[in-house]
Formats: sequence, C-alpha cells, structure tokens
Amino acid sequence: MNNTQFPFKTSFSLDKLIDFWRKSAESSEECIGTEFARRLVHDIEQVPELNGSISDYSVLHKHKELVGALMSAIITPAYWNTNLTSVCLPLLSTSIYATPKFNELFVDDSGNFTHDLNVSREYFDIGKIITVYATILKRVYNVDMTIIVPLIRTITDKDTGLERFYKMNLDDRFIDVNINGTLPEIKQEQITLLSENMFNIQLWNEIIPPDLIEFTGFLVVNMFEVTDQEALSKLKFDLLDKNILTSPNGFSTLEKRIRTMFRNPELRLGIASFTDDKTTIMRSGTKIGESFILSESCAENCTDYDDSIYEKAVNSGEPQIIYDLNILPNCTKVEKEIRKMGIRNLMIAPLVFEGKTIGVMELGSPKAGSLNSINALKLIEILPLFSLALKRSLEDIENRIQAIIKEKCTAVHPAVEWRFRKAAMNLIEKESSDEFANMEDIIFKDVYPLYALSDIRNSSATRNKAIQKDLRDNLKLAKEIISAASSVKLMPEFEHIIYKIEKHIYLLEDGLQTGDEAAVQAFLKKEIEPLFDSITNLSSDTRSAIERYNNAVDKEIGLVYRKRKEYDHSVKTLNENIASIVDDEEAYAQTIFPHYFEKYKTDGVEYTMYIGDSISEKGSFHPVYLKNLRLWQFILMCRVAAMAEKVKPMLKIQLELAHLVLVQNTPLAIRFHHDQKKFDVDGTYNVHYEIMKKRIDKAEIRGKEERLTQPGKIAVVYSQQSEANEYVQYIEYLQAKGFLKKEVEHLELEDLQGVYGLRAIRVTVDLESKVYDSALKSDLNGKSDLNLKSDLNVKSDFKEFIKV
Repeated sequence: MNNTQFPFKTSFSLDKLIDFWRKSAESSEECIGTEFARRLVHDIEQVPELNGSISDYSVLHKHKELVGALMSAIITPAYWNTNLTSVCLPLLSTSIYATPKFNELFVDDSGNFTHDLNVSREYFDIGKIITVYATILKRVYNVDMTIIVPLIRTITDKDTGLERFYKMNLDDRFIDVNINGTLPEIKQEQITLLSENMFNIQLWNEIIPPDLIEFTGFLVVNMFEVTDQEALSKLKFDLLDKNILTSPNGFSTLEKRIRTMFRNPELRLGIASFTDDKTTIMRSGTKIGESFILSESCAENCTDYDDSIYEKAVNSGEPQIIYDLNILPNCTKVEKEIRKMGIRNLMIAPLVFEGKTIGVMELGSPKAGSLNSINALKLIEILPLFSLALKRSLEDIENRIQAIIKEKCTAVHPAVEWRFRKAAMNLIEKESSDEFANMEDIIFKDVYPLYALSDIRNSSATRNKAIQKDLRDNLKLAKEIISAASSVKLMPEFEHIIYKIEKHIYLLEDGLQTGDEAAVQAFLKKEIEPLFDSITNLSSDTRSAIERYNNAVDKEIGLVYRKRKEYDHSVKTLNENIASIVDDEEAYAQTIFPHYFEKYKTDGVEYTMYIGDSISEKGSFHPVYLKNLRLWQFILMCRVAAMAEKVKPMLKIQLELAHLVLVQNTPLAIRFHHDQKKFDVDGTYNVHYEIMKKRIDKAEIRGKEERLTQPGKIAVVYSQQSEANEYVQYIEYLQAKGFLKKEVEHLELEDLQGVYGLRAIRVTVDLESKVYDSALKSDLNGKSDLNLKSDLNVKSDFKEFIKV
C-alpha cells in the first residue's frame, strides 16, 4: 500500500502552529519571547498564502525566513544543523520541511523517508491507517485499541559502511481531526469483530467510513540514534541461533554486529574454545569461525600461550587489553604472531560457563587504542550470551564429531582419539562448502612398533582332536540307535546305514580332514535324525538310544559338543587371564608415554603398540620412552608365562603357551584405512614388518627341526645386532630380579617366505621364582584378580633399571 491509497482526506496547514504563536503573543508575561511572538504573528497575518490549507509547497521556500521563524517552536535554531527532524503531511511519509541532517540521512529524491524500516512497507502503511482508526475509536467512542510498534530506520554509514539505527518518533500535536458529518453508532459486536480482525482495512472502512474524516495540519517526525541498543538487541537475537557460531554466514553476521557496536569497520572477531586442559589450546583448541591464536601461523610457531595476554585473561577471569602491540615490551610469540596479522590493538575476554572458562573472545583492530577500557564495558551484556552460544556449539560439534567417528572409524583408541577428532572437525568445516567432502587421511609417521604374541602351542591340532572325538561319539550314538532298531526289525537299509556310520568312524581314525565335520553333520541331519520319529516306538532300547542321542547333542550346534566345549572353555579361560593382565598393565603403560595399542584374541593373545612423537597430542617423544615400554613388555611377557602355569590346573584340556617378541629399531608409518576401519602399516617398505608378524610364530631354528617358540620360554626376534644388545641388558636385569633363568640361547632362524636373516634370543621364565608368589590368582570361572603393578612394582623396577 502506498501513499495514494491512504483513505483519509489530508491537507497541509500551519494553522495550529500559528495558533501556538498567537497564544504566546497573548501571554500576560512580558519577555523577549512574547515580543518575538507578536511580531511573528503580525508578519504571518500579512501573508495569507501561509494561512489555511497549503497545497503549493513552494510558498514555504518563498517565505523561508518567516517559515523558519515559525518552525523555531519545533526545531531550535541552535540545533538546526544537528537535529534529525522533519515536518510532513498528516500521517503520510513525504517530508515537506526538514533539517539538513534529516534530509541527508533519510530523505530520497521523492521526499520519502520510510525506507529500510524494521517493518515492511505494507505493514507500515496499514499500521498508519489502523492507528488513525484507533485514535477515532478512543476520541469519539471511548474505546481504547491503541497499538504501539517501535519504528527503527536502518541506514548505512557513508564513511564506515556500517549499519546505524534510528528510532522514529511521531508527534501529532499539530494535527486537527475534522469529522465531516455524523459518525455511525458502533455496537459491541462490531468492536469485537474489529479487535479480532485488526488488519482487515476493508472492515474498518465499512464500520467507520473514511470519507467522513479529514486531517489538517502536519506531523512532526524526530529521529533518535539507537545504534548501540539495537545492535545489542540484534546480537542477542542472533546468538539464539544454535548454528550462529559454526556457520560461515552466521559468524560473519556476528562480526558485523560487533563492528557496529564498537563503530569500527576494521574490527576483527575471533573465538577459540578450550579443552579441559587449558594449556593444550595450541594443539587441541577448537576454532570457531575465525581465531587469532588458532590461526595457521600461530599453530605453527607457538607451542603454548604462557605469559601471553590469553593466559592473563584466563587466569584473571576478566577482559585484557593491549592498546598497541607495536610498542608492547616483552612480547611473547603469541603477540608477535598476532601483530603479523596486521593487528595493533587487541582485546581478549574469557568466556565462562557455569564457573568454568570454556574459551575466549578475541577482538582485534589495526588502529591503536580503538579498543579500550571504556568501550570494553559494552561486552558486559554480551559475554554471557557468547559463552552460552559457545557451549551450545561445542556440544553440537561434539555430537557431530562422535557421529563421524562412529560412522567412518568405529571405536577409536583413546591415545589417538585427538587426531580423529581433528580430522572430523576439519571434515565439518569442509562440508560447509563442499557437500561431497571426504575425511582426510590419518597417518602417523616415524612410529616405533612393539609386537608381542602369547600363542597356544599346537592349538589347531588340539582343537581338531576335540572335534574328532565329538564327531566319533556322535556317530557311535547314532550307531546305537540304528543297531537297536535293527535288532527288532530286520531291514537291509539299517545294515546299510550302520555300514556308512562305521565308514565315517574309520575315516576319522586317521585324523580330521578338511570337510569331515561338514560331511558328518550333513550325514546325521539328512540320513539319521529324520528316522527318529518312525523308529522310536520299535522298542524301549531304540527309544532310550534316541533319548541318549538328543541329550548329548548341543541344541545350538546340532552336534555333540563336549570335548570342543572343554577346549573352547580352556582357551577362553587362558585368553581372559592373559587379556586381563595386558589390559590392566596397558593402562599403566599409557602413563609412560601415550601410544596406540591394539589387541587380538584368537588361540592366545597378540598385541601391537606404536609409539612416537606424531601419535602423542603433546609430542615431546624421547627414545627413553621406547626403552621403558620394551622393558615393560618383557616383564609383562614373564608375568603372562607365570600366569599360564598357575592356570593349568583349572583347564579341562591342558594347553601350553609359547611367547614371542618382535623387535624393530627402524620407525615406520601407519595409516588408518577407512574401508577396513583399522590401522595398518603404510608404504611398500613398511609392509615387510607386517609379513614378519604373520610368519615368525612358525619360524624354526636353523639346522634343526625345532620351533622357535616353546612353552615356558620367551623368544625375542630381531634383525640388527643393536636390537640384540639392548635386549641382552634387559635379560641380565630380569635375571637379577628373578624373572628369568640364567640360560640364554642365541639362535639363527630358517628363512621364511619373503623374510630372511632373522635371529633370536630365547630365554626361560623362572616359573618357580618367588617373584610370582601371591601375584597370580584365578578362580574356576576363569576370572582373574591379577595386579602386576602392585605385586611386581613395575615402576620401581624401571627406576632401578635406569639407575643401573
């Protein structure tokens, strides 16, 4: 709706303003103002074209000095060049007379000044009409339906390019409302209808005909700047958006609001979050939008923020300001890097949520002194809102990171979780601009591998014997059923079935071959068990034999499962005890130095560790940590060997453990394979290490038909003499402590497929040593209560070894 659609008659008139001056002229109090009013009234009466309705606005310019004198009641001459005031047609948006500043900032070529309001143009025009009708209701019918909507005009500052906000105040004291005729009577039902349909202009026009109403005079419009209040209000509203900090457009909007609040178009905003350990901000902080301290240059050149403005802000809990970085004495690396970004004036404010500092807000300006302790007061209201928004964003980011890790990586070892979180965070940032973005490669370079294996000796043969015994028992039970049936009812087919059963039993005598288990199971399911229903009633012996068969067969497997169950239970008992020791000690080993650890349970337990600077979030790797872990691993293998001996009486099938350690002094790289969701060595050269891991447990001593791995012994496999020298020291130490017997074997190994030139040191664990007394306990259920740290005092052993 535009001005021409305003339904009421309007005319511009100065009469009410002239009446104001007449009253001043008639005042009984004699003063300069009174005399001025008398002369003004006299002069105005000499110009008839300024009295009554004025349709030709050029007369205002023609008599601009006289009009200016009249308008001095509204616009004080002293503020003519600064006030933001306009005179316009009653309730319309066309400026007729205004101060220079008002014209400069708000009026377009057509005289309109209602662009860029906080309400739409249509809503503004409808609102004017409803306001008029509400005024009529109140004045004539004594019905109050007044509505007040604050009107805010937004402009762009020509000098700064920033938004500025002005509140529009409408003064109607110089408007007369004339009723031409008689207004209709309004019933309560009509008032109710109007209140329920406030924006229905047609309904208003029907109930109160607009042609009966005429407005004469003029409207006074005053603009008051409310930039600070409005920018703060908009900022508060923006921060309610949960994605405001994480979306590029959202963060840009916040920076724009902050610039408006501080009247600084060059102001830069940054936000950085903290982990629980605030000292790790340089390596594990989360960059929200833009951040100075988490920029690439700071990340590369600054290892911490000790003694910097950031530490002072966090420790004090209050905003800290550097007025000019160029003249700051004793700059830390952090301030120097930020200065390189073109920032001279810096403010850092801590973001606190529920008493805990979760991050900082950074404000930077290229102009010294732009940020100071005075305008810093503007942050008082917004810092808690930024803290809440940051907390909400961090929770959202955490949920997204966990979802990405769960989808693409499954379970992640705690020591390397930081790297996966970083990759997930980078993926989130890339997805904002590329919906097809992929997770980056996760590679740890220059890491040292530590591999150990506690393997059940001859496990395949033992398992096969158990399966062989169960299958023979199963077939013998089947033979008893068919024999019982044949003794009652002679049938050639029964004899044929007995022959096939005996043939299967005979074949199993020579050992279990590939496919034997499946063949026997198929034979029983297809040819034996379907007969049960038809022969069960032949005799009591037949019925009893079938019952014995059904009771012996495992309901889930469908076959006799006695010896295999004993074997599986024995393996499980042994594995659980090994895993319990390894898991318990691995928690301690992580305190030596963070490392990646993976464990596999099959017929025994094998585990691999990787240690190096790239794996640790904080870095600072030293070879002494590798030596500590190797010694820890050796002690752990001794402990596992002793445990296996203690557990033997609880095993239903006797099993023997053989132990092996693979040593490599050459670092390698490991890569996470997203398709397999696991780590593996990276590069063709490093694959040689994986080949060794897979084959050395079958290695034999050169010139002998003897396996390297033997029960009760630990074999240390190496390829370089320096590796052997290191482990000889460990062996001497552990012999002195009572872990190992004095005998040491130095062996050469037969070449394996693709693996040549390996050697080994083999030592015997002293299973009778008192060092293991009271250290090993295991109940019949296979649960363990083992504590190497307290019983063997690993930490003190390390310290003593280092001293030696």
